[in-house]
Amino acid sequence: MLAADFKLARRSRGDSVEAADILLGDTMGELMTFFGACDIAFVGGSLVATGGHNMIEPAAWGVPVLTGPHLFNFTEASQLLLEGKAMAICHNADQLAERCVELFQDAQLRSQMGSAAQRIAEANRGALDKLLALSRANALIFFT
Repeated sequence: MLAADFKLARRSRGDSVEAADILLGDTMGELMTFFGACDIAFVGGSLVATGGHNMIEPAAWGVPVLTGPHLFNFTEASQLLLEGKAMAICHNADQLAERCVELFQDAQLRSQMGSAAQRIAEANRGALDKLLALSRANALIFFT
């Protein structure tokens, strides 16, 4: 039980979700499913200097994205989402909580951010194929 009387179910513990208000999806390989079922996505790892996870996954589902400030490993994707007003940066847990409350109370804002996120994800689908086509057309060679 959390301080606000929400019932928390933690996926990694196998908690029952029947009576849960919040499901903490903390397992590997299931995030895309969780993103498809959520109203707001906080992309973890980004509040600390380890870097965040892929924010395009929740964006593809049309889910507003919240993240911390450490985005060095997804710079381009995060820039696109920020410029498109599909993602918000929270610098600490208090700001994250405030943004969550704001988004849950404002269905229109939540919908606008989610729609923007989905448009950006769709517009950038197939980036690898585009890069390969460009490299073939220009006879570029990449060395690793």
